[in-house]
Amino acid sequence: MTARPALPLLRAAHPVPAFADTVLSVLLAASMDMGTRTSITLFGAVFSGQFGVGWTNDLVDRERDGRVGRSDKPLATGAISVSLVSSAVGVAGAVSVLTSLLCGLAAGLLHLLAVGAALAYNVGLKSNWLSWLPDLLAFGALPAVVGLARDPAALPP
Repeated sequence: MTARPALPLLRAAHPVPAFADTVLSVLLAASMDMGTRTSITLFGAVFSGQFGVGWTNDLVDRERDGRVGRSDKPLATGAISVSLVSSAVGVAGAVSVLTSLLCGLAAGLLHLLAVGAALAYNVGLKSNWLSWLPDLLAFGALPAVVGLARDPAALPP
């Protein structure tokens, strides 16, 4: 394992899609004239949820990634430890739950359902005929999460 795990840990989080989804959420919040505090809380919820999903994906796939020689996967190459990534998942999960619920009960529960759908994809749905369902639920819920985080809460048009 590397002495500097920060960069491999970041790579294992699947940062490009995580940042893309987070930026999309913040842009949606801006388009709905959401306040700064709520926008920052929403950023924290989506960002931590996305990182937790990315790390969970690499944890679940680490053995297969190692067998097929995925040199771009830090867990598969041993650049970071399973315990470090597992701890990061725990922290990301706690932050995601807290910040999601701080966005309001309806927004928070819907966001956590979306994160749960992404986790379900990671742990088994990606390898069967229902693989499309988590993406539909998670990405389809995002505009509603943002709308429900507004004050007053409202579903987007």
